[in-house]
Amino acid sequence: MAKSDEATLTAVVIADTFDRRFAPIVAESSSLSCLKVANIRILDYTLEWLSRTEIRDVIIVVASSHESVLEDFLNYWKDSFGTLKLVACQNCMSVGDAIREVDARSLISSDFLLIANPATFCSSDLGPQIEAYRERRKDKNNVMTLIYTRSEASNPVIAVEEKTNKLVFYHRSDDSSVLDVDKGVFIGDTLVRRDICDTGIALCSMNISAQFSDNFDFQNRDDVIREIIVNEEILSQYIHVDILPDNVAAFTVNDYEGLVRANRLILQRWVAPLVPGRVGSEQFISRRNNIFFAVSSEERSIENLPHLSCAGPGVIFGIKCTIDPAVTIKNSAIGNGVKIGEGSTITNSIIGDGVTIGCNVSLMGSFIADDVSICDGATIGPRCILANKVSIPKSKVVPSESVICSARCADDEEDIVCSTSERVDSVFEKSDEEGVVEKEMDNTEKFFEELAQKWKVLFSNYYKPIKNQIQALIAIEEFFNSMAIFQPLAAKTVHMFYEEDIVEEDAILEWHESLATDAPIRSAVAPIIAWLQQSDEDSESDE
Repeated sequence: MAKSDEATLTAVVIADTFDRRFAPIVAESSSLSCLKVANIRILDYTLEWLSRTEIRDVIIVVASSHESVLEDFLNYWKDSFGTLKLVACQNCMSVGDAIREVDARSLISSDFLLIANPATFCSSDLGPQIEAYRERRKDKNNVMTLIYTRSEASNPVIAVEEKTNKLVFYHRSDDSSVLDVDKGVFIGDTLVRRDICDTGIALCSMNISAQFSDNFDFQNRDDVIREIIVNEEILSQYIHVDILPDNVAAFTVNDYEGLVRANRLILQRWVAPLVPGRVGSEQFISRRNNIFFAVSSEERSIENLPHLSCAGPGVIFGIKCTIDPAVTIKNSAIGNGVKIGEGSTITNSIIGDGVTIGCNVSLMGSFIADDVSICDGATIGPRCILANKVSIPKSKVVPSESVICSARCADDEEDIVCSTSERVDSVFEKSDEEGVVEKEMDNTEKFFEELAQKWKVLFSNYYKPIKNQIQALIAIEEFFNSMAIFQPLAAKTVHMFYEEDIVEEDAILEWHESLATDAPIRSAVAPIIAWLQQSDEDSESDE
């Protein structure tokens, strides 16, 4: 097939993260795409390496609340592609939601390259991998190719056919000590591998977007992969794995350690051509030992840059930094307007804009967000996360792997303790104050999906024991009696709590038995109780 006759690939980039681990450093009004690694925004890296591939059409999908912060990317990158579209997705809470939105708008009309995480880096134009994918696509049953790279770390286990690299087993659990593998996997020439890792890049046919649209419970790419592997005989669809050569760097970032690692690799030029000065609009002057200084267009004189004898290797400085000469910095990014006092040591860390670090402070493997203040002599343990505007007092000891946010905590323990009903009341009252409940009464399915995801972690932690789950249901009952607007939603709330594994069946039934016979909520939840009891009867009859 001539190249001109080949269907062009479209890139679909999910610009948000749905991993709550990044919540401390990503503001609700911002996006992971705007976070800086080596002083350059993450999405700039993604668009830079995409611009080096044959892909000319790019779709960036983002939650509607983050649309405005990405307009700057469109203005800068629009001339690098044929088309660059920003799709704002209302109530987007997963990769699945994002792809369903794109599919519903009929924006995908051919095979596409899926980047489900904006923090995905690649030093290759993926030419050989795209060509191999097209060759496989001559058989229309080959619907997806996952791009992997070799890695010495412990990785999730997969199994592939030796000759074809067809994926036959896919294990994504963090615990690889126990694998539930069908013995049929080992019939034939199968390679079980743990020496390769997923780069976060996937070449997909339109069957993949259709899978998301047909299955509204699919939240991420792994759901589709498992569906295809488990139902291979029914669907007659196959996934393959393509492993990048050793001279190509590619990886995706899923945690803070990954951010720090990406920062180090970029500064050490392992991901070239993705290096400061060649990505995005920022300008840098580089010195030997991989030391970079940000400069404005007016200030490109090397003489004006600070002379730091203890800096490097692998260090980048933002503009207007004030760094004491007696500071040691290695493999770290220092943001704009940062001040660091005498005797401090910064190693393998990311320091945001406007940070003030006092004298004799040591940071190792840490992520320090914008406008943080660390006073003299503070001890920050390794691998700490300090969110925006956190202030660490003088000589304070912060244990290793701590996550500290600037949200003000109660000064008195009595202020922290409140009844279960007060906690639930505050959640729903806040939603009502924001006009959420009344707005969404005509669209309760979306409302409860959003509400469940927003508060699930909090509720799950509070209501682990059965007795606490019953208290939560009592709180719903109290709110039902006091708020007329909530009454039509009470049954849906109980059902949502059950579906999200916040409350168990036994807790619901025990709570229901304790209700007065004339309690108004009894009739409201009657259908759910009948459904649970019927399920128990069916289970007993099956036994």
